[in-house]
Amino acid sequence: MKWQIIWLSLIVLTGCVLGWSQLSYAQSGSNVSFVLMPIQTAFVKGDAAKFRAINWTKDGAQSGIKELKIDSKPCKDVQVSFEGSGIVGDEDYSGSLLITKDNVGYIKLSYDTLRKYYDNRGSYFPAFTAPGMDLQTLDKDLRLDIGHLKFEIGKGSPDDPEFSFSYERGTKNGSKSNTTLAYGYDRIFNTTASTDKKRLISPVFSDKDETSDTLTLKGKAAVSGVTIKGEQQVVFFDAKTMRQEQLTSGASGYTPSPADTKVTQYTEMPQAQEYSTLLRGERWSVNDTTFLSLGYRFGHIQNSMIETERDFASVNNLTTTGLLLKSNGYTVDGSLKGGEAHNVLDSHTFTGQILSNVAKDLVFITKLKAEAENIHGNSNFDTLFSNTSLAAQSRVTETNEDRNYSLAENFSVRYNGLSKIALYTDLDVTQERKTKSLLFPVTGGSRFAQTMNHVNGTEGTIGARITPINKVSLTTEWKYGEKTDSRDLEDGTNASYYFNKIRYVSDSVSSRLAWKPVKWFENSVKVINSMQVNHMSNYGTPSSSSDTAYGKVKMPITERDFIYDVALNPTDQLMFDASYGIKFLKTGGVGSAVTVGGTNYGSYAPPAATANVYTWSLMTSYAPAEKLSIFNSFAYSRAKNQTEADVDNYRNVTSGGGAMSFGIDSEWYDIDTGIEFKPNKDLTIKPHYVYSSYVNFEGLETGNYSAHIIGLDVSLKW
Repeated sequence: MKWQIIWLSLIVLTGCVLGWSQLSYAQSGSNVSFVLMPIQTAFVKGDAAKFRAINWTKDGAQSGIKELKIDSKPCKDVQVSFEGSGIVGDEDYSGSLLITKDNVGYIKLSYDTLRKYYDNRGSYFPAFTAPGMDLQTLDKDLRLDIGHLKFEIGKGSPDDPEFSFSYERGTKNGSKSNTTLAYGYDRIFNTTASTDKKRLISPVFSDKDETSDTLTLKGKAAVSGVTIKGEQQVVFFDAKTMRQEQLTSGASGYTPSPADTKVTQYTEMPQAQEYSTLLRGERWSVNDTTFLSLGYRFGHIQNSMIETERDFASVNNLTTTGLLLKSNGYTVDGSLKGGEAHNVLDSHTFTGQILSNVAKDLVFITKLKAEAENIHGNSNFDTLFSNTSLAAQSRVTETNEDRNYSLAENFSVRYNGLSKIALYTDLDVTQERKTKSLLFPVTGGSRFAQTMNHVNGTEGTIGARITPINKVSLTTEWKYGEKTDSRDLEDGTNASYYFNKIRYVSDSVSSRLAWKPVKWFENSVKVINSMQVNHMSNYGTPSSSSDTAYGKVKMPITERDFIYDVALNPTDQLMFDASYGIKFLKTGGVGSAVTVGGTNYGSYAPPAATANVYTWSLMTSYAPAEKLSIFNSFAYSRAKNQTEADVDNYRNVTSGGGAMSFGIDSEWYDIDTGIEFKPNKDLTIKPHYVYSSYVNFEGLETGNYSAHIIGLDVSLKW
């Protein structure tokens, strides 16, 4: 963090020097303004961790500068602009400095850092009987600091320089939650200890430390009417991630074994270097009615990964002596392991574009993209003998080579020749061929397998904007898409089960009708109706001619949205803006279709999952006097969805274990009210109050909170 503090201090110091220098010299054209937040305090009752995760801000007191702007001209032909902010307590800082000199060039320096918070709770399962087992909480605050620094120097305009060189550094440091969960063990429903007693409820977290450094060189030149642009870029990436899964166990009726309380740590250390070269040529022709461009990019990536996996007896014994070992010295389940992988990727990408104004009201656009990739990789996975010598007991080695080819075409038409109607259409077509060759070990030797993927996709859009009368407008759009991914075994023998064909079909229609009968009243209705159906076919190991498809899956996903907006401005002093929305989202259940080897894979299919959300919002503004205005906002959301599915025991749901409930059944309130007072044209004082609430129902989860936030903003410019 030291270098972050140094860079931020330099930016703030530069801004202050520029600001005070302009106050001293008082040159024409200078402008300084800032928004100060002397204090903001959040009083949170309930789950403060969830409050931080949802609102991306901490509880308690904060203060700082929300915005600082300086525009000045210290000498002839030189323009200096500075923008910055800094909130103490939330680790939210930013600074941007731009110095330009007419007909010469520019220098840019920027820095941003923010903190993202995560919830430290797992899933909720009230059927567990041991105290504290129904909900697991990490004894750890989860937060991730994200930073970005950039320095750039160039010739010409900052928006489109003739030549530029830049250096960027990105960082991520801290801890975050994982979407995956670990098992919790306990007796359920006071039955015997032998009853299925595990559920995925224990939270999992990752410690992250990432850095990336990017060097970029850009340039452009005009040759015979063609603008040539080039870019050379080098990226260095380095990271270390430790993911920890902690199994938890209650003491309700059985004695936990070490396997029920173990902690597994996965440490990953990836490194990568990327080199890319980009060339692009573009020009306008045919009396500036047609635009043509061609581009080529070469990319080379080298990456490596080192990973270790270790099991410990419990969270209280994360030491070398706490490693779980069998009597013969091997680890439990062979989980003291280490692996490494290396990959090299070379890619060649060609792009082309033509934009032509065919007629006064007709525009035609076509794009083409062709790409070829070649990937070579190898990996070693070791099972270690002991926790002292760390000698390799066995090694698994795999090598692979992938060759991928893809084509993508786009065709677009825009037509405005009809009275009060504008039409547009887009068509995207893709073709991909992916060949994967794999050499992997088996008992007594090795096995070679080669697979071929054929991926074809089409997506089309037709839309129109219609204005039958001046006060009414209608925008409607229909979109259809289809994508098929089929996999063939070209050589070798099948090593595992896989989906040999996946087909995605999507269809959606959206319309928006806006009506403004009078100047002070406007309202609109938007409706979206979409469906996506995923068809999947699954094949097993072909041990005999009678083994055919063992499963076919069809999973539909439907979404319907309704949004109504209304805006009222009856007087210059009064404004209302209200909105109501409904979202209906439903995902169909998934299940196998036939019986293979005496096992009925079609006996279980999770029920459909729903995600229906209702939202209301209202914003008002009232200015009873020239120097005084009152603002209010209200937002409310209600989600009532619950799905029960025993995902941990899905082939025998009648075992007495009890199904877990998924989904969300919650409501959110956010109320913001405040006053804006302007004693003069350069000073604004803005006190405000916010009430925020999050409530869960039906026992799906916990983590309720209510928060009262009081703040004061002061704006000043000169």
